[in-house]
Amino acid sequence: MNIKIANQIKLGAFLFIFYQVLSLNAQQTDAYKKFTDQLKTYETKKFVKKYKNGKIKEIYSLTYYEYEGVKYSFYSGEYIRYYRNGNKSFERQQDMFGTPLIINWYYPNGDLSETSKTIKLDTKAESLYEFLSSDKSILITSLSEKYLPLNGSKGKPTLRKKGNYLNNKKIGVWEIYKNGKVIKTKSY
Repeated sequence: MNIKIANQIKLGAFLFIFYQVLSLNAQQTDAYKKFTDQLKTYETKKFVKKYKNGKIKEIYSLTYYEYEGVKYSFYSGEYIRYYRNGNKSFERQQDMFGTPLIINWYYPNGDLSETSKTIKLDTKAESLYEFLSSDKSILITSLSEKYLPLNGSKGKPTLRKKGNYLNNKKIGVWEIYKNGKVIKTKSY
């Protein structure tokens, strides 16, 4: 591989990552940012927990904030949980306040089961205290895709359902697939 091609590949990878990071912040509404912009972290710690068999159970970080003398902690960054067999159970990218941005779930055999990408973050909180204290004040709209297991075969997972959630409740039109084609839709 010549140097010019290698540099183009590096540039392409950089631009892909750059635009992914931009898109993660793009879905935050002004109401959500109004509160998150007021907070400053005072510490972030990484944790690794293991099963009794010595295999990793989960890896995550907690970010700590203080507001009016009360300390708050939220999961932040990447959170990965594993099955006892060592395969990933799920991996989640989240903002500095524990709000999921991207989640991938896996079957115990390692096949991708479901993906979810947050497309809008909003809040109905009226104060910073309410924002920090109540999960019910955060409104998360996400796009979910559910897949059939590959069962050892190679290739791309087969999509079986696709639709949106608002705080873990199905909304809008969901599509059900068979052999790559929409066979049914259901409205919520």
